[in-house]
Amino acid sequence: RNLPNLKTMQARDLNCLDLMSYKYLILPKESIKVIKEIL
Repeated sequence: RNLPNLKTMQARDLNCLDLMSYKYLILPKESIKVIKEIL
């Protein structure tokens, strides 16, 4: 409601297109490790 363009997803489902499509990412520190493994 307060964030009309919000998209939520699991870190393991994130792809390069998602990373490049958004100006901001809000994520927990634990998800950075998962993202590094994917990329």
